[in-house]
Amino acid sequence: MSRDRIENLPFTTYDLIGYLVPGSLLILYLLPSVEYDGGPVLQILQYAAWPLQVLILTAIIISSYVSGHIVSYLSSEFSEKFVIRLMGYPTSFLLFEKDAKLVIRSNLKEIFPLKTCHVFTYLILFFHLILLLPLGFIYFFLGFGFYSTPMSLGASQECQRRFNTLWGSLDVDFQQNKENWFELVAYYTLNHYPYVAPKAYNYVVLYGLLRSLFFLSTLLCWALAFEVFFSIGMHPVVDFFGGPLSALVIFEILSVCWGVAYCKFYKRYSKEIISTFSATFVNTS
Repeated sequence: MSRDRIENLPFTTYDLIGYLVPGSLLILYLLPSVEYDGGPVLQILQYAAWPLQVLILTAIIISSYVSGHIVSYLSSEFSEKFVIRLMGYPTSFLLFEKDAKLVIRSNLKEIFPLKTCHVFTYLILFFHLILLLPLGFIYFFLGFGFYSTPMSLGASQECQRRFNTLWGSLDVDFQQNKENWFELVAYYTLNHYPYVAPKAYNYVVLYGLLRSLFFLSTLLCWALAFEVFFSIGMHPVVDFFGGPLSALVIFEILSVCWGVAYCKFYKRYSKEIISTFSATFVNTS
């Protein structure tokens, strides 16, 4: 299946998995508190005539799809930028062997001088502060091999050499990796070697879904934390987990699992593109 055929599909896999699934989860969570014509929507849906049922279900599906787009955007602004601010792009680890802990400490040192960092970066970090304990466990005990394992030295050198052959005038510093040179490589690879598009597209679908789940579960952790301290009267599904405190612990762990899985597939996508670029490049000069 070529990249052109993927892009020309009226409703793609990403629409279904990347938007509709996380949007549906959000809508299903909010639905019990939504009322229509003086009663809960779920109760009306159960007992209403079929035309009204069809109308309500259609509204739910559309709302889920729209919500999925919103969640996807917010997750790219918060969850994805959190990973990049903290550890950098996966390409920086693919091309060079680096100690992820040293990279994180270095990036944090650049972030915390208030005069040198945008306030939105602090908002991103604060949003994920709720996950401090499970993230600390990964930092001190598990490590970041899911993100920091490099490619072979030969593949790394070949990628840099062939990039410089095509775009040598750009003077890119691969070691610092502050320029997003990978966009050029991805665009070139997907257009010149379309056979890689389906596999790369699958990775995009998966890491898009996992990024949204990472964002949603982190958001839920904040709601659960408010429930623990202020008893705001949350969703009845909380009782299924044994109360807000146990639910908070469960979703903190789950959030980090989503985040790790997102990083893993984000890296796999980057590796697939770089490997194809390095192995199949043809010098047309």
